[in-house]
Amino acid sequence: MEDIVCGAIGLASEGFFEGVADGSIAVHRDRTITRLLGGHGGPAAELSDGSTLRADLVLCATGFTQGVPFLPAETRRQLLDERGNFTLYRQILSLGVPGLYFNGYNSSFFSPLNAEMAALWIAADLAEAVALPGPEAMRRAVVEQLAFMDGATDTHHCRDTKIIPFSMHNVDEVLADLDLNIGATVRASHWLGAVDPAAYRRMTPSLLRRLPPSGPRPGPGSTGRAPVDSFSGSEEVPSDLR
Repeated sequence: MEDIVCGAIGLASEGFFEGVADGSIAVHRDRTITRLLGGHGGPAAELSDGSTLRADLVLCATGFTQGVPFLPAETRRQLLDERGNFTLYRQILSLGVPGLYFNGYNSSFFSPLNAEMAALWIAADLAEAVALPGPEAMRRAVVEQLAFMDGATDTHHCRDTKIIPFSMHNVDEVLADLDLNIGATVRASHWLGAVDPAAYRRMTPSLLRRLPPSGPRPGPGSTGRAPVDSFSGSEEVPSDLR
């Protein structure tokens, strides 16, 4: 499975490779568009090698390189390692930038489920209901996770926040941190067959029942963060976690 699906799956339209082979499709490898031109010569695209291509239509295919260009350069430097991997604990929490969480950015085989469980983890952490290890232990876990992904995919996993093909592994880790995981039998069925999202429907109410009505009380080593309003102890599921 890991040899086939490593989060770097190529997608091509029917006939694409045949078109490249017979010359009807021209491929300009390792080039980017630097400028779009108009004028009397008609629309054109200037490439990074200085060449110009006539272009009646430009299709911008986004998403091949995942990044965070909207964040300051110093923040990006603290987010990424020397190989461009995001250094995120549980693929959620930034190690270098306090208070910065990622959710929905770490795409998976079943992104809605991963995002829902990550949202629960984030809300619980903000409410100080997650027993996080120390900074060095979290960093060690991130390094070990990246090494695991390197070994499982022969170093071909995406250098982004994607967790394919370890989507189920991520759900299990996140829920284990909250001590809320579903039963072993159902988990095994999810590893071997189709995933049933309904099996996780009681996760949020279960967490809410554990919190005092007034929110969590700061304990030893508390960061002093204010409780999250949505964790009021009510049985109602917060709208942003539904």
